[in-house]
Amino acid sequence: MEYYGITDQVFYDVYVSSETKFAEFEFGGYTYRCIQTDVSDGVVYPEYSGGIRVTEKERTVIDSIKDMDKIAGPEEVIENIRSFHSLNEEKMLRYLACLDNKFLYQKTGYIFSMLKDTVHCSDEFLQKCMEMSGKSTRYFLNDEKTGTYNAEWRLVVPETIFEMKNGVDENAII
Repeated sequence: MEYYGITDQVFYDVYVSSETKFAEFEFGGYTYRCIQTDVSDGVVYPEYSGGIRVTEKERTVIDSIKDMDKIAGPEEVIENIRSFHSLNEEKMLRYLACLDNKFLYQKTGYIFSMLKDTVHCSDEFLQKCMEMSGKSTRYFLNDEKTGTYNAEWRLVVPETIFEMKNGVDENAII
């Protein structure tokens, strides 16, 4: 997300998606952490990037939803997704298929259904996510066991997840 210029915070933990596991290390004030994957699809070498590899924005979005408990947290991931006004749905579905995770389809479908007007996703995209999400009811966040039940997506979601920013409910009176 930092590569695409849409984060509004400085993070000193850098999560690296890699097919080869490596030990966490520090360099230049940043801690590099490995998130091992067996998916190489969506990795690109941007022109004028000095040889770095990044994932396409659609793969980055799907990876961020998958690992939101580990990385920036749900409010930051949702805010980052809001910043992308056009995403290629075919690419996102391809990455979802590579990862083949019913819960990931479920979370992705839920998020995009809630942001439908902002990110302009199609009904077909949401329908595919619904079809692939299975029949299980799950908690949206691993460590949050309270919230509101969304019957359409069969998810228990923190009540203020779309109003939160930086862990704080923006509508709360301070």
